[in-house]
Amino acid sequence: KVACHVLQLRAETTFAAACLLHRYFYNYNKKSKSSNNAKDSEEKDERLILVSCILLATKTQEEGRRLRDFINLSHQLSWDKSATSTNNNKKKEDEQQQQHCLYWKRRPPDLDQDYWATKEKLVETEQHVLRWLAFDVHVSHVHRAV
Repeated sequence: KVACHVLQLRAETTFAAACLLHRYFYNYNKKSKSSNNAKDSEEKDERLILVSCILLATKTQEEGRRLRDFINLSHQLSWDKSATSTNNNKKKEDEQQQQHCLYWKRRPPDLDQDYWATKEKLVETEQHVLRWLAFDVHVSHVHRAV
């Protein structure tokens, strides 16, 4: 939700991105448990998977953004992995929410080798997500009927 807010996307696009992300992780977990193939079970960067799902959602909802915007987004939004709780009295849900906090870096990436490598990784991850979704990126919006 934070990433979609940064790109100023409509609610339909945000919903589509969330649906694609959920579908990806459902299919990935389902197939990777049943498969022992090392290529299928390779780990991808969760941040790039998130950005790839948002990129696919903007394409399917015809709310185009430049690829540079998504590269900036993947650079500026980072996982805060130091936000784990050591207090045993907190619920497990609170710990999970703290582990998945996002924080915002102010400066966009420089146009160097890292930028071009991130661009290639983003395109590869988008293709990876499309394959895991079997190219089914259609999302039915339930709130349109209301």
